[in-house]
Amino acid sequence: MRDMNIVKAGLAALLALAVAQTTVAAEELPLPSLSNSLLVSIEHNLHDGDAVALIKRSFPWGLYAWLSFSRTALFLSLDWTADPGQADAGISSFKSEVDALIRRAREEGVHVHIVMCSGLARG
Repeated sequence: MRDMNIVKAGLAALLALAVAQTTVAAEELPLPSLSNSLLVSIEHNLHDGDAVALIKRSFPWGLYAWLSFSRTALFLSLDWTADPGQADAGISSFKSEVDALIRRAREEGVHVHIVMCSGLARG
């Protein structure tokens, strides 16, 4: 719980800084975009509904403060001897995993940050 309080205090400070630096000349606020919003990405499993709900209600997310959940180290496993003509069949489980993350993020009303790791190695 202490770690959550530290994270909460840090995020509150970031949000306050972002708000303090934003000045609006017109009466109407500009449309939110990546250039005028704060995107906070938290590394946590989107399928853990209780924790996602706790994070969503613990911080003042809003029009210019967007919550994102990160999934790092998403690996695509390819067979060295696979027929290139059957590439779709070889990556179907990977595509399903990515689709499930995107679907879950939409269900939760948050963004998702997916980091795909790649590399080649031969022994």
